[in-house]
Amino acid sequence: MTEMNRRTFEQRARSALQARSEALEPDVRRRLERARRQALASSRRPARPRWIWPTLATAGAAAALAIVVVLQPRHSPVPSAPQTADLDLLTRDDFELLTEDAEFFAWIAAQEETGDGSPAGDSTAEEERSG
Repeated sequence: MTEMNRRTFEQRARSALQARSEALEPDVRRRLERARRQALASSRRPARPRWIWPTLATAGAAAALAIVVVLQPRHSPVPSAPQTADLDLLTRDDFELLTEDAEFFAWIAAQEETGDGSPAGDSTAEEERSG
């Protein structure tokens, strides 16, 4: 359609609609005018942005994930039986490590002083080293 044909079509359509609206009863014309004003007023209201729902859904999913992570129960490792048995042994009231075998601990101390595996003052170990 060319520009001239389009303008001619618009003028003819407008004059036909105007003639038909003048032929309407006054109360029908008022209702149509009121409906037209309401339609124009509602089109002037700003529409909600399209991005609002995806944004809200993403924020909700992130919040749910954060709640799950924060409220997830923490599992602490359970001590194995040997560790518990050793702890029970060490915490008993009748456990006296140092007083049970004082000679043994004296021998260990002497070994640390001499630096060899034989008891301090053992003549055979001294002879083997010198000879």
